[in-house]
Amino acid sequence: ATLGVISAALRMDDVLAAAVGSAVNAGIELCLVDLDADGESARLSGAAGCQAPAWMDAQVTRRTAIGFAGRAWELRSRATPAYLDTLRSWAAWATIAAGLLATGMLGALLLITTGSRRRITALVEQRTAELESTSARLHEEQEALADAQRIARLGSWEMVCGQHGLQASAVLHQLLDCDETGLTAIDSLVQAVAPESRPALQNALDALSQKAGRMTLDCRVSSLPPRVLQFRIESEWREDRLVRIRGTAQDVTSVREAQAQIQYLAHYDTLTGLPNRSAWQERARAALHAAQRHGDALAVLFLDLDNFKTVNDSLGHPIGDRLLAAVALRLAGCIRGEDLLARLGGDEFVALLPRLTHAEDAAVVARKMIEALATPVRIDDHELHLSVSIGIALFPDDGAEADTLLKHADTAMYSAKEAGRNNYQFFVPDMNARATERLRMENDLRRAVERNELVLHYQPQIEASSGAACGCEALVRWIHPERGLVPPDQFIPLAESTGLIVPLGEWVLREACRQQVAWRRAGLADLVMAINISALQFHKADFVSMVATVLAETGADPACIELEITESALMKPGEDLSARLLELVDLGLTLALDDFGTGYSSLAYLKRLPIARLKIDRSFVDDLPGNAEDAAVTSAALSLGRDLGMQVVAEGVETRAQHAYLTDRGCHAMQGYLFSRPLAAEAFEKWLTGFEPAARLTADRKPRTESPAMA
Repeated sequence: ATLGVISAALRMDDVLAAAVGSAVNAGIELCLVDLDADGESARLSGAAGCQAPAWMDAQVTRRTAIGFAGRAWELRSRATPAYLDTLRSWAAWATIAAGLLATGMLGALLLITTGSRRRITALVEQRTAELESTSARLHEEQEALADAQRIARLGSWEMVCGQHGLQASAVLHQLLDCDETGLTAIDSLVQAVAPESRPALQNALDALSQKAGRMTLDCRVSSLPPRVLQFRIESEWREDRLVRIRGTAQDVTSVREAQAQIQYLAHYDTLTGLPNRSAWQERARAALHAAQRHGDALAVLFLDLDNFKTVNDSLGHPIGDRLLAAVALRLAGCIRGEDLLARLGGDEFVALLPRLTHAEDAAVVARKMIEALATPVRIDDHELHLSVSIGIALFPDDGAEADTLLKHADTAMYSAKEAGRNNYQFFVPDMNARATERLRMENDLRRAVERNELVLHYQPQIEASSGAACGCEALVRWIHPERGLVPPDQFIPLAESTGLIVPLGEWVLREACRQQVAWRRAGLADLVMAINISALQFHKADFVSMVATVLAETGADPACIELEITESALMKPGEDLSARLLELVDLGLTLALDDFGTGYSSLAYLKRLPIARLKIDRSFVDDLPGNAEDAAVTSAALSLGRDLGMQVVAEGVETRAQHAYLTDRGCHAMQGYLFSRPLAAEAFEKWLTGFEPAARLTADRKPRTESPAMA
């Protein structure tokens, strides 16, 4: 491609005359010929016809080749007769030398001219290439910037003072849902955002029009779906004059949604939608500050669901979660709009009741909550009965800080549980001592196994038809070094609520198996050892393997071991439950359903489980045979066991009338104070040695005075 043209006009005759005029005067003829040309055009300078070859036929001639601008030139010279006459003079020779020197200078001039042209051409080519490369890089950078803005959903705009209109990128038009002609001025930019965002954007533009600076703000766009754009605006000033205002707009919708979700997770419970502990404490502190300022009363209600752990462990966490959501909905309907209900975690809730007129107002709300949960909750095929224990703390009587009131309400809640559950209690200072005592007992119970403070007592089980002892039930007792014998109904519920029932239950199983081995060696091989298993323990993933390990380590005969599983542990029928029970049966163990009739089991699946025995809870035996309802339930249980091929064992038998009633209706075995109270291992052996079935049934025994609570 042609980059440029360089031209120079030279009168060659004048050049030669100026360069070698002295040589011409001395009698030397010169001719400058272009060898690349033809005819007369080949002569560049000299006499006419000097380009012809014959012109060089003289006596003294000389040819000098000259390359110029890519052409082949030749400088021809010949001596005239006059010159030949003067050859012998030094002046003539000097003239020739001067002519030759002039000829060389002419060649040098021509070479310099040619080199300069070449350098100019090369420089032009270099600068042209650099310009093309720079233009290409600029184009690539502009495309990269446009791609980056499109990917980042970042639009840009600029308004230069003194120029008409607004310059806006294509991405900005897309973000604002405008066509290519929609953004023509600053006013159209303001009108493109949602109406509620226009004042803020206009105020930012007005402020930056008054002084230099930068501002950042979020604006909403009325699109579907709605978007949030972050505007970054800056103004440029020179010599106290506004030069331009420019800015960017970026789609930050997903970022703002993520931030909102983080804030929600930080302050709300995702399961129930209620505020969490952190949000409740913030609101409680603000409410307390307002109550102190205005002299108002305020109440904190601490709620704990009764026996929720049993439901959760038996039916599984998905059912438990749905139950918590249903409970939250019912509780929320018991409070005013200005009140605050929050979930602290697990099955614990807390309510804040500000601006109370009387303390009794808090009790009214507590009663509403208890009544709201009195109606069973149906989830899938399960009808779940709930109750709640509530503790109440009042401001200013029970504390001036949110944490103090929450602690005292928690303490009062435990008093409500101790009072039989499903009730509410106001905090009183004496409760602190009881709460401290409960914590101390929990810590002592954790160390009871290590200190060998636990022992097993054994209550005989009697075969109804023969009156012979056929087995016993292992019952745990705690002999505290300071408190002495701690009643089971004091530490068993504590163990269940704290999870200590799992290690405690494993200790009971291991100790009972050891005792069974000892009695077998002593010749009491026919006794069946009944061992209670809690629902929490049964649902542990490693329960079956733990039982197998204990049997192997102790050497106990599984045929003489009966595991009593509470009805609540079997609330979730399915393949997993059946498989676990079959694994226990495969170990050679016998399975019994304990406390039958007190839980939520379905009789429809009972026949499909590998259960060998049913145990009628003592609550149905206490008033036999006089109570018609208990008699009906007991008779139904005996009939059911007989139809399903299961043996039935009755607990809590204390009178001959109860014994006769159960025997007449086919009860297989019984246990209770009519036969014996729970005994230590040595005492049980002595009792068994002197046991006379007929003598035991000649008179009623005194009712028991302690609860044979089971581990």
